[in-house]
Amino acid sequence: MEQTVIPKVWEEFMNIKSGLPFVAHSVERVLDSRYHLNEASSHEQFELVYVQRGEATFDISGTKVQVGKKNLLLIKPRQPHRLIVEEEKQCSLLVLKFYFKGPDKNSISPISMEDFVNYVGKQQFGAFITLGSNYKNEIVSALNRITAEMRNSREDSEFLCSLITMELFVWLSRALKSEWENSMKKHQEKLKEMLESARDFIDEKYMEDIGLNDIANYIYLSPSHFARVFKRMFGVSPIQYLLSVRINRSKELLEQTEMKIGDIALNVGFSAQQRYNEIFRKQMKMSPSEYRAKCKAMIMNQ
Repeated sequence: MEQTVIPKVWEEFMNIKSGLPFVAHSVERVLDSRYHLNEASSHEQFELVYVQRGEATFDISGTKVQVGKKNLLLIKPRQPHRLIVEEEKQCSLLVLKFYFKGPDKNSISPISMEDFVNYVGKQQFGAFITLGSNYKNEIVSALNRITAEMRNSREDSEFLCSLITMELFVWLSRALKSEWENSMKKHQEKLKEMLESARDFIDEKYMEDIGLNDIANYIYLSPSHFARVFKRMFGVSPIQYLLSVRINRSKELLEQTEMKIGDIALNVGFSAQQRYNEIFRKQMKMSPSEYRAKCKAMIMNQ
């Protein structure tokens, strides 16, 4: 058998294994309901699954995950998982297991995998990540080329697989970043909706004896977290907003009615006139009685 000639630069790269991704296993399988795997498997590699046809159901660390046709699933290392093929169903899978060689940060590496490893290792993402449509074609193309290369017995196949896996890493990283950005966008939209609901709650209940805990409980957030995100969203704290609503409503009553100031204070949610006077003066730079007199004078001069 003729020996494969490997370019010198390839030899150098093959010797620099720190940080390079390596394929542990690649397989293309067609499975039906005759396939049974009662015990879950667990390994040190990342496992990327692409469903070519049909639908696959995985049990990953006790969570059932359905993966439809042409969808991708990334299972993190050391997560017990098994595939369940439902009765009278068939699925075709492309499975790639890969890992990153050498954790030594002092060794030279042509590409850093640290961001990828840290990203997929974060606990808030659970035992697995399902990937959306972004960069799917690029990921699947790399998967197919790796699988084809794994069938070769050439001396350079391992290194070529590593190069393609680095390309795969790039597309996976971009897909994961896109998933994270979409997740954060949805989270921000939901948070904004919740905070607007809390603001509406204040607008409706301002005359009642409500405080920070009552408002936070209304949208099921802790008081400290709620106060922080509310101020970030609206520029004022929830209590400052509540006091502003009460003062603005009291101004309308001072302008349009002859109600006693003590009654106005109670009507807009203050427990005592003295507290109302203090807040009113702080916001308006005058007392409620001075404000009422000023409004009457303006009407008389029209």
